[in-house]
Amino acid sequence: MNQNHNSMIILQLDGDQLKETIENALRRVLAEKARFTEQSKTQNDQKELLSIDEVSELLNLAKPTIYGLTSRRELPFFKTGKKLYFKRSELLSWIEKGKHKTIEETVDDLRLETKRKRK
Repeated sequence: MNQNHNSMIILQLDGDQLKETIENALRRVLAEKARFTEQSKTQNDQKELLSIDEVSELLNLAKPTIYGLTSRRELPFFKTGKKLYFKRSELLSWIEKGKHKTIEETVDDLRLETKRKRK
């Protein structure tokens, strides 16, 4: 029990009163959870759009390199006026598209291909 409270309140509740008290408490908790979830979603949406400085840090590329990639349409971006914006999720997908398979993955693919041809 909290040390700041030296008094205790004891209530007698019938079944309906107890049910109502619990339901009210659950409604408050669920409403707070919904509010918190909405705040988190809004914050995540705001983090989704990145500036060129943030992209430079995320991709570990110099800004001129990023400008070159966007001018050649190799990097996904949005442009409003003279300002560039980037979606974090699209940049991460762009990175994954450039993934090179390991030797083990290549050997596994060849084994699967060989098995398919035998059938």
